[in-house]
Amino acid sequence: MYKIKNKKLYSLNKRYEHYNRQDLPDIFHRNGAIYAIKYKELKKFKTFFLNKCMPYIMPISKSITLDTEMDFCIAEAICKKNKFL
Repeated sequence: MYKIKNKKLYSLNKRYEHYNRQDLPDIFHRNGAIYAIKYKELKKFKTFFLNKCMPYIMPISKSITLDTEMDFCIAEAICKKNKFL
């Protein structure tokens, strides 16, 4: 993974910079589909992200992010194929 600064790429982790993608360790990102927290903790800390977070690994086929018009078109095509629409 890289960030862009002054029109140049900078590695976020130089340790893995020259590895093939298939040889990298698995990484995960939250998709925003599920958050569960006790109300009193949410009220106290004002965040969902506490030290004792537990993962739910969702299959990519069930995890569609709608951030762009293209994302929407892909989701729509999947829904039509699976007869959800």
